[in-house]
Amino acid sequence: MPLQRGSPRASVPLPAAGGRRPYHLTLFDWKHATRLLMWLETLFGWVSSLLMVAVLSGLAKRREE
Repeated sequence: MPLQRGSPRASVPLPAAGGRRPYHLTLFDWKHATRLLMWLETLFGWVSSLLMVAVLSGLAKRREE
């Protein structure tokens, strides 16, 4: 396996494992958590409002046998 610098199959050095978190864990921070929470609140708002409209309009009725 050729290890020259210009070779297309040259190995890529891995970063040193000194006290840093892995890269995939650094992608999620408080900004992302806040955005996720806002999306979940928006989704909950849509679902609850559509359910309320369905109940008030009579689309969702309880079956009484």
